[in-house]
Amino acid sequence: MTSLYLPTLLFLAGVGGYAALNHALLGLRKPINRDHLLLAGTCLACVIYGLSTIATLATTDVTHYLNFTRVLHSSFGISCVLMIVFVQSYTGSKNRVIVWVAVADMVFVTLMAMFSPYTVQFDNPPLLHQYHTSWGESITV
Repeated sequence: MTSLYLPTLLFLAGVGGYAALNHALLGLRKPINRDHLLLAGTCLACVIYGLSTIATLATTDVTHYLNFTRVLHSSFGISCVLMIVFVQSYTGSKNRVIVWVAVADMVFVTLMAMFSPYTVQFDNPPLLHQYHTSWGESITV
């Protein structure tokens, strides 16, 4: 499974990195375009999410797994916050209460994922087991 999954994630991270660079360069032209900069930040957070997913799948140590899981949750939260603000800015919505409630909720969940001892996913330290598939790959779960 990882022989197909990991290259696909690397490819998508590369596409997201290109999109982030492209939108950042478009956003920094005069006059500065806020929508492109928000979308560049969203793409960059998605790249970090993809790379931390790859690192999470490849780790065999519990502390590294928890650190990568923390980065995974944080990058997802940052991506969601930037996407909410981007959609509000792009559509020109005047209803700011819903946007700020959604942003506050995602910021709270992101901070909770960053600073909780075993992330928001585990209440105790997880045990990792390495399995070998019939086609010779090893998966840590």
